[in-house]
Amino acid sequence: MKSWIRILWIGLIVISVMGVSAQTQTVAELYEVGVMAYWRTDDAIAMNSFNRALELDADFAPAYAFRGALHRALNNLPAANADFTRAIELDPQLALTYALRSRLNYNLNRIDDAWADIDTARQIAPNDPVVYMSRGMLYLLTDEVSKAIIDFSAVINLDENFAPAYNNRGLAHEFLFDYASAKADYTHAIELDPAYIVPLINRGTVQNIIGEFAGAVESYTAAIVLRPTDDKLYANRANAYIGLRDAHAAIADLTTAIELAPNNGEYYFRRGRLYEALSILDSRRAEELGFSAP
Repeated sequence: MKSWIRILWIGLIVISVMGVSAQTQTVAELYEVGVMAYWRTDDAIAMNSFNRALELDADFAPAYAFRGALHRALNNLPAANADFTRAIELDPQLALTYALRSRLNYNLNRIDDAWADIDTARQIAPNDPVVYMSRGMLYLLTDEVSKAIIDFSAVINLDENFAPAYNNRGLAHEFLFDYASAKADYTHAIELDPAYIVPLINRGTVQNIIGEFAGAVESYTAAIVLRPTDDKLYANRANAYIGLRDAHAAIADLTTAIELAPNNGEYYFRRGRLYEALSILDSRRAEELGFSAP
């Protein structure tokens, strides 16, 4: 396999988009930034990086493959298919294209084609981390969770510093209701890459489930620092505050969520229920203090 098509993992020094001018960034550097952003779900950075890489080299197959995966994640399925097709035209022996395309075929309900893509990728590069990651996700999506854990663990064996593998294995543990293992994997992913928002959100969800509400508040707060305009994060943190019996903090978070997503009726309903609960509590307290309404 050519050196320029290798996936560049967390352990490499990635040159920041902000730290290198457009004139000096190479195709490889832009690709590295894009791959890192893709795994972190920093979609805008990833798309910009892949687009710029392809402007510099319109025949750079790996960028098409990962941009196709990003289009798939953004539910732009025709664009995803076009990018995967172009990547295969340019390099039919690029394993990661088939591995990443398997998710597109799954989304299109072409399950047999998804597994055929995984088989092709494994024939080309049986020990490629992207192949293991993609097969693991396909196992997870098709309810073969134990096999998914094996594949994500295989990625970790290849690179123990690759945070997304821990996050995905955490998801698999969560599917099996093994919340302790899920939380441990999410925490390890966060320790490896504190700017990786997905395991922060996932850990917060698990902490809410197991009643670690203070920990959930911390996880969601860290996620909000990374993505302060995401209404769902405030709504999720509100759940943790409710667990802590802090209705005022929960109302504040739901109010922020409403400001960010004013057409989401669920947020109004939840805030209204909290106002009702506070009203009842205040009325009871007033009675305890001997106050009667005039």
